[in-house]
Amino acid sequence: ETPPSKRRDAMAKIVTDNTLAILAGKQPEYIVNA
Repeated sequence: ETPPSKRRDAMAKIVTDNTLAILAGKQPEYIVNA
């Protein structure tokens, strides 16, 4: 089982990647339903 902290870090990375992608004018790779 994944520890909550690891899962939170992974979610934060996905959100960060999506934000950078949007700022760069690209489509986000993942859709995150928080």
